[in-house]
Amino acid sequence: MLSRRHSASAAEREIRLAVTGSLPGCLANREANLTLLILENLLNNAIQATPRGKCVELSAQPDDGQVIFRVSDEGAGLPSHVRERLFSPVRSTKEGGSGIGLTICRQLALHIGASLDLESSTVNGTVFRVRVPLLQAVSSSPEPARIPTAG
Repeated sequence: MLSRRHSASAAEREIRLAVTGSLPGCLANREANLTLLILENLLNNAIQATPRGKCVELSAQPDDGQVIFRVSDEGAGLPSHVRERLFSPVRSTKEGGSGIGLTICRQLALHIGASLDLESSTVNGTVFRVRVPLLQAVSSSPEPARIPTAG
């Protein structure tokens, strides 16, 4: 689902979109929907930051009762003065950008017990990491959902 939503914008910019990994468990619908919003914003940012002919990757990996999503781009990286205040509101490196996307995404992550962090940023690209807890007991939770990452 995520790759289908972003494949057109990636193709338009001649960027390869790679989606790897899988979810070993479930997320409640609310958590799944908010996680999708976070990942969509990160993918949009990554596609905008990546030059033509390069790659953006979304990966999902299980890790001790949670899933770790990584969104990686092959852009020029973030300057240190931007990294210092990356999740502060009204800070944008994009012309016409509002500077609230990453701030909202981090708040959404915290709201569902997840985390959103800048894992790395070099001249070879940037990687954002989202850690989301998986459901422990599906029977007492609302209808679980799977986040479709591929195709």
